[in-house]
Amino acid sequence: MKVVVSAQRDRMDSLVDPCFGRAPWFLIVDTETGDWEAHDNADNASARGRAGVRAGDAVTSYGAEAVITVNIGPHALKLLDAAAIRLYRARRDMHVREAVEAFDSGDLELMQTQTVSGRIGVRQSGCTMNQAATV
Repeated sequence: MKVVVSAQRDRMDSLVDPCFGRAPWFLIVDTETGDWEAHDNADNASARGRAGVRAGDAVTSYGAEAVITVNIGPHALKLLDAAAIRLYRARRDMHVREAVEAFDSGDLELMQTQTVSGRIGVRQSGCTMNQAATV
């Protein structure tokens, strides 16, 4: 299965980034082979608006079947739901490798509702437009 994980860095030992739309990196992991690749999301991470929608479009173009992240807003949730991409919630302190292992074991919570709401939710979740530069 092809799983996309929001990540703070371009490595499997990176922490899962708490912000789906503004994550600096997406790691695409093939859970069957263990192969993975990193995709830079820096341009979207510093976008003024619609970061979640643009991130959702990117994830859809990668052929993802599932996404692992900490927080998701309403627009990205709607887009990924329409594409039949399932969302799983990682803990804020999880590394990407650990999150993928938890996913494989069925230990991650399936997210069916948004965890933040729009721009206000971005601030509430600890995500900012400049987070990528400071992580």
